[in-house]
Order: sequence, then C-alpha cells, then structure tokens
Amino acid sequence: MPLSRCLEVRDVSHRYRHDQPLVLNGVSLRIEEGVAVALMGPSGSGKTTLLSILGMLTIPTAGTVLLDGQPPLRARGRTRLRAELFSWVFQGVNVLPRRSAVDNAALGLLARGMRYSQSMGTALAALEVVGLHGLADRRIDTLSGGEVQRVCIARALATRPRYILADEPTGQLDRANTAVAIDALVGRRPRGTAVVIATHDPFVAGHCDVVVQLVDGTPTVDSRLP
Repeated sequence: MPLSRCLEVRDVSHRYRHDQPLVLNGVSLRIEEGVAVALMGPSGSGKTTLLSILGMLTIPTAGTVLLDGQPPLRARGRTRLRAELFSWVFQGVNVLPRRSAVDNAALGLLARGMRYSQSMGTALAALEVVGLHGLADRRIDTLSGGEVQRVCIARALATRPRYILADEPTGQLDRANTAVAIDALVGRRPRGTAVVIATHDPFVAGHCDVVVQLVDGTPTVDSRLP
C-alpha cells in the first residue's frame, strides 16, 4: 500500500551555534496532505526555525525530516524539491516594486518554467481569489501594505504547491485584510495543498485544523480534525 503524502519531522532539535541554547527541542510533527496547521508561541519559541526546517531551508542539528516517509534528497536534490513542492509567504514581503500586481503574482509560475502568456491567466485567477483582480495592472508600489501582502498570497496559491509555508503572513494587516487573507490562504487553497502558518493571532489559528503551541522549543498539539 503506498504511503500517504506527508511531511514529517521526528525528534528534531536545533541550535544555531554550539554555544547557544536549543531553539527547538525534540519536536515531532506530521503534516498530512491538505491540512491547515497553525504554529503558535511567543517570539523566540522556534516557530520560524521549524518552518525553515519543514521547508528544507535549514538542516536540523538533530532528528529526522521525512517526505512521504523517506529522507529528502541532499544538496541539489533538496533545491529541486523546494522549488517543486513549496511556496512561501513571508511577513516582510518580497516583491518587484516597479512591476504590476499580476507580474508579481506570476513570479513563482515563471520560475517553474511556465510560459508568460499562460502564467498571466493563472496569476489573474489567483488575484481574484484574494480579491485583487481589479488591481492586476497596478504597479505594486502603488498598492497598500495589505494589498501587497495579498498579492504575495496569490503568488503562493498560483503555483498550486503541495505545501504553503507562511511566516506571520498577517502580522502587519488590520482585521479586515487578515480575514480576506486567511480566507484565501486557508479556505480557498488548492485541493490537497497543506498550509503551515506561524502566527501570534488566535483569529488566524482558529481557521486551522491543527494548532501547535511552541514553548521554549517544545510543542503541544491541539488537533481540531474530526
């Protein structure tokens, strides 16, 4: 019987230097296909580090990362897997300020080799999901902060990845923009896409299936799945 598609860390610990304390301490977490997970905890609790390990940007000091039950490939293989499987939404937005909203929403598609004409149609559909279809041709540096962050969410959704990893994606948004962003990121994500969101906001966590509380690098899992 084939293994279900999942991303998993087992007994993962991490410190950034040998003379520093552990940021993560024995974390085990399994991200099933299509699930929405909130990582909560105070600043310094290890949320961003855990996201980085899940996304194969950081190799943990100890423990195991498994993709579909197998260790991910090393070096160039990991780079290929990151490009194929993951999309990111950061708190500090990464955009091309002199390009349009639709150009920015299409960046992930173009990076994956999609033709420009096809990427525009897919990016426009993603902008519609986040409520910005009417601003598609506007330069990104003329949009509000909330609108720019929603463009970044559209960029992540457009590639239809297996995993979206979001680091405080609503940290600088008001409640109205937060509601729109989370509806798009969680409620309207592509079928089968898992979302992992590092957040301080109970409103955001309330829209997720699983809440992981991190305190001093140690997790407590509250599953809301039936």
